[in-house]
Amino acid sequence: MTLGQKRAQMVTFDLIIGIMIFILFIGLFVGLFFYFQNNGPDEKYDFEIEYVYANLEKNLEVYQSANPLTNFDFFRGYRINRQKLSRFYSEFKNKDVDQFVVSYVAGAHGIGLDSGSYDSCIYITDNDLSEYQISGAAATGLVKGSTCDEKIRLKQNPCKNYRQAISLTKPVLLDEGDVLKNRILQLNIVLCKI
Repeated sequence: MTLGQKRAQMVTFDLIIGIMIFILFIGLFVGLFFYFQNNGPDEKYDFEIEYVYANLEKNLEVYQSANPLTNFDFFRGYRINRQKLSRFYSEFKNKDVDQFVVSYVAGAHGIGLDSGSYDSCIYITDNDLSEYQISGAAATGLVKGSTCDEKIRLKQNPCKNYRQAISLTKPVLLDEGDVLKNRILQLNIVLCKI
């Protein structure tokens, strides 16, 4: 074997090793890309999130027809009635509101979920995102080990110990009964998947 043949053989061997390493890195990159694409965070929801507000409105309406003396139907057509909201907050400040948000009340259709699947909070914020208190409460609903009111007042994440958190915000008109006193606020719903 001559010196020229040895050099040619070394160049060929180096080239083959280089190509194999290159193919290995390409395969590793493609494999990791597909792995993280399929095993990323769980972002699928059990429902269409735009239905949550419609479900809340419908459940409040059905609850009101079944219990006429309660006068809780505070949310209707992008408007919030302050007096009815105050009654609702007073009644449900330290109670579960899941049946109004994700489930159904007294024969209303709902969005097809069981209230045992999610814990939910309802609260109002001003346009500067500061909490807007109603009847001495910042929020209504229950989460694991606490009330939503306590979590929102302390600026804590109500869904900290849950699998998934979904936060929804909708601009609404707070109807004070006088056009000059009405104002735009944000109706917030937080859903914590159990």
